[in-house]
Amino acid sequence: MCTDNLNGIYLINGNTLTSKLSSGGVNQKSFTGGSCTTCGVVVDSIHNSAVISIANNISPTPSSTPIPPGPGAYQVINLANNSISAPIRGVGTHPIAESFGVDTALNLIMSADNQGFFDLIDVTNPSSPIAYTLPGTPLRPSFNSVAIDSTGITISGGQGSGDLLLADLSQVRFAPGNNPPNWTAPNEVEFLAEFDPSFGYFSSGFTGMAAAFGSNEVFLEDAFGTASAGGGIGAIKLPSMGGLGNPAAQDWVVAHMPTTPDNNSWNMTHDPHGLTSARVNLVISGGGVGLGTTPKGIGFVVNNERTYLGVVNLDALLAAPRSPSDAHQLDPNYQTLQNNVIAYIPVNASTQTNFIQNGDFKDGFGSYTTGVVSGSPQISINTSPVTCLPPSPSPVGNPFASLNVPNGADGFFEQQVTVPNAEGQVVSFKSWGIISAVTVTVTVIPASGPPQVLGSFTAPQIMNPDTSCSGVVPPTEGFSLSSFVGQTVTLRFEATSTGANQAIANFDDLFVGAE
Repeated sequence: MCTDNLNGIYLINGNTLTSKLSSGGVNQKSFTGGSCTTCGVVVDSIHNSAVISIANNISPTPSSTPIPPGPGAYQVINLANNSISAPIRGVGTHPIAESFGVDTALNLIMSADNQGFFDLIDVTNPSSPIAYTLPGTPLRPSFNSVAIDSTGITISGGQGSGDLLLADLSQVRFAPGNNPPNWTAPNEVEFLAEFDPSFGYFSSGFTGMAAAFGSNEVFLEDAFGTASAGGGIGAIKLPSMGGLGNPAAQDWVVAHMPTTPDNNSWNMTHDPHGLTSARVNLVISGGGVGLGTTPKGIGFVVNNERTYLGVVNLDALLAAPRSPSDAHQLDPNYQTLQNNVIAYIPVNASTQTNFIQNGDFKDGFGSYTTGVVSGSPQISINTSPVTCLPPSPSPVGNPFASLNVPNGADGFFEQQVTVPNAEGQVVSFKSWGIISAVTVTVTVIPASGPPQVLGSFTAPQIMNPDTSCSGVVPPTEGFSLSSFVGQTVTLRFEATSTGANQAIANFDDLFVGAE
């Protein structure tokens, strides 16, 4: 089932559109990413039904522009006969959730909204629904999404923060006689710092999330994230059973989506959220996805350009090595594509414009080879907060290559590329130093013949010797590849220094193509 932004509801069987229905949406409901008349949909296969969310602003002020927001409503669709219930509202004027959920065990709509209210709406009989709210709300910051596991444990995150509400609905109690009716269950709010915008992976905090029902795992995306600001994914491990008091996250990890096969950085879909998750019998192997032998939690996410579907093994993501500096951050040197944690499935034709792979280093040094010329250089991927770095490259959370080459050390990373047989081909990148002067050299190594140096420069130093900021903004360096069009060559990025005080050259946003 799909919905459009107006009143359209589309029932699809395989590749066939079997029915088109019309929702009861009136006017528009506004969320952080836009407005809609018919908004979200969740299919309940247990009861052969579906729930949609709609705008329900029936009586706006006629002269108002734009139309003032109303609280919105839900409708239940009986998929046996395609009948649609009357609009169903939450408690009082509580708005509908941006991304709601359904508890199929208890026949509840879970409506955790952006004003901080968390309503449960009993739709056992859609013609006589009962709405309950969680006492103590509204909570701050606001809710964005909600998900529930087979244990009855539900989670909802705070948009703009790392605050996560967990509640055990296997122990829920309802008080319909209270004013307003309310529900209670063991619950607590946890702060997971890695999902907070300040950590750099989730620019909007908790936004898109989906439970791999039955796996005790939740898949998350930074809904408004881009290649240069956030754009992270994450996984949270929930308790394996309910009924044991206040639930808590057992483990969690944040990571980045690697560069796509057409060598473009990953951008999230904004609203509506472009992810889902399920416990399915799939395996990632050799860059592809096939049938496996053991069901596991799998996350699915599409990019904003709608060119690739990312498939994420949540078990493998949670089991992957962590950063030495943070126990819940994936080691930025770990290569998720090569290690079969993530795979890409093309869904629309795309035009390749960047011919160097993993130019944003979100797959560690995947597709690169590193090496030592002399001394003991430290060659790594860094995502630490960088003092004195301007907003682009992002100073927090954004991965970049780092060559630490003190006291005459000399190291490099390189990649084999095929330079397109067209005019205007260049290699470009951003590079910056810290305190000690570092010499950066870019060399082309042809398939035959001697290496050819494209150029050398001193990496712009963003800090003074007293560690104050120099005010230098990392420029984009570029060199012509016109002598190598149509050839497969190796591009080497090398650094060396005689200094000892943070003699580091950093690299990001590598590009090969037409300028």
